[in-house]
Formats: sequence, structure tokens, C-alpha cells
Amino acid sequence: MFNQLTYTVQKVAFLAEEPLLVPEYKGSMIRGALGHALKKVSCALKRFACPECPIREKCAYSVCFETPIPKSSEIMKKYPKAPHPYILEPPLESKDRYEPGETFECKLTLIGKAKEFLPHFIYALNVMAEEGFGKGRGKSRLISLDYLNDKNQWIPLYSAEKNEFIGEPYVFSLDNIFQRREQLLSSQKTQIHYITPTRIIADGNLHNSGNIPDILPGLLRRLTLLQYFFCGGYLEKDVIPLIETAKQLQPTQSFFTWQDWIRYSSRQDRKVIMGGFVGFAIYKQIPADILEILCWGESIHIGKGTVFGLGKYNLIPTS
Repeated sequence: MFNQLTYTVQKVAFLAEEPLLVPEYKGSMIRGALGHALKKVSCALKRFACPECPIREKCAYSVCFETPIPKSSEIMKKYPKAPHPYILEPPLESKDRYEPGETFECKLTLIGKAKEFLPHFIYALNVMAEEGFGKGRGKSRLISLDYLNDKNQWIPLYSAEKNEFIGEPYVFSLDNIFQRREQLLSSQKTQIHYITPTRIIADGNLHNSGNIPDILPGLLRRLTLLQYFFCGGYLEKDVIPLIETAKQLQPTQSFFTWQDWIRYSSRQDRKVIMGGFVGFAIYKQIPADILEILCWGESIHIGKGTVFGLGKYNLIPTS
């Protein structure tokens, strides 16, 4: 399944030139600053609001941050937006102040055709650094942007000194998912370790646990829509058997706790509580086809707020 889905992973490094005062969980702050900068460098027709703009399906900001449903779409025609084709992963440390000379890093995953906008993102990251971010808008400088390859190595992609590309990002695909799945199948058990707050909504209610039957339907939907809108338009349909199989899976051990965090929404002009569960679930002998789907989620995240870095989990082989 998902043989057209692809993504790239980049690591961004800023060098603080002034104190950077940032919240404990930094995902929302990074998204806000990057979105503002990307709109500034991408918008060609400023007299139009994004929903009315005639080039909204070609604009880097509109496609990635507004993500309108294309006119040619055969699905979701009554919905205003598709899933966003990017994921930001903030540093997980609780540090809230970076002094001049210290490095601030984050990761940026681009899904499918969003990779075409990488030059726009680099330009925006430079603007974001120059204009400053965090409380007091501390200024910094973009010093490096690397890409992740299939050997889990970070390779230079962009030279800030020369302001030019010095490589091409590695594109992850189904072959990499197969390799990851085989690694996990060789172990006796697999632990799903939820690292950042995970928000799974079903029937209008938030789940407080991340067992496979809870997360698989939403993950399948997320992967299906990302593949359809950004990776060639192929719609996966044969997902019901996987969901039925998943209902039979029970963890041998699990522990979950709820973790709240607060972000400021500039659109709503108020603070918003974004809670989710963290913890783990251990399974013995997850079926290969379901494990394959979970391997996608390990990179693409799950649930609500993935653009902030929420819904991040690791799959850990255990004995």
C-alpha cells in the first residue's frame, strides 16, 4: 500500500545572534514564524486573500499552509482544506532561552510535491532568522540545512555561506518502509513509544490511549489523503480489512498519561490548550501489513497538530 507516497526530511540550524526566548514546546512558535516568512516571500498577488487567489494551487504558502482542495479533486469537495504536506519537529528539550552563539535546531519534513517548494522554504527560513522569532523576536542566522539519507546520516544540502544548494535531498518511499518493517519483524515484540502529545479524535471525542485499534483508522486516512493530494492522485480503498484485523490486537503492556501544552493562536487571538497522550504500548507479532502502516506513521506522525510536531512516535524492537 501507499506505493506513491514519498517524503524528504531536512534539519535546520540557526545560530542565535540575540537571546532567543522560546516556549517550552516550540512547535507552534516555529510554525507561526515560518508561515509568516513563507507568505511574505511567496505571495505574488497580495491584493487577493488566499481563498480567492487565482494561483492558490501553485503558491508555496497556500499549498503548504492553507492547503486548499484542488478544483480537480474527486474527493473532499465539501471540505475547505486538505492535510498539510509538511511536518515541523521542534527540539524536544525544555530549554526556553538560547544565548548568542548557541544553536537552535528543528526538522522539516516535506511530503510529495511539497519538496518542489524547498527553495521557497530556504528563503523563508533566512527571512525568519533575520526578522527574529520567539518572545522579543530575537534575531539569528541560518547556518546550515542538511537532509537525512537512507543510512540515517545528515548530509549538507544548502550552503548558507554561498547561498546555494550543494546537494539534492534523499526521497523516502515504500522501499524504505519495507526495510524498516523487516527490521521490526525480526524482533519478538515492538514498542510504540509516543514522544510528543498525540491527539486522536474519533466520534468527536479525544482518545486517551494509543493502542493500535485506536490509531490505525486515522493513520490510514491521513496517509491516503496525503498520497492522493500530493503524490500522484492514487486513492487507497482497500483499508477495511486492516482496520478489522487491528481490532483483534491487544498490547502485552501499555502505559499512557495525558500531557497538556498551551499555544497562542494569532488567528483566534487567544491561548489554545492542545493536550494529547504520551506513553507506550508493547505488542507481540504485529501483522506485517499493519506494521507497514505503522512504519509510515513513524515518519509522517499521526493525529491532530502534526504540523507543530505533535503525534510523533518511535517503533522500538524489544525482546
